[in-house]
Amino acid sequence: MTQRELASQMGWTEQHLSDLLNRQSNTTLETLEMIANAFAVTPAFLITVMPEIPETPGSVFNSAPGN
Repeated sequence: MTQRELASQMGWTEQHLSDLLNRQSNTTLETLEMIANAFAVTPAFLITVMPEIPETPGSVFNSAPGN
């Protein structure tokens, strides 16, 4: 799922989601739950510290511009 697709699914602008992912904006538990639901995981999964994983082209979590 791309950042654009996730933002659209959540009814947000891509910029708003980008701000959250880049820690330019604070989030709420409700937002965390919405993102978790989009990926069919628990909110706890999203905030668990995990080892680095390689970036996948087109992934929401890529830092490259244009995603």
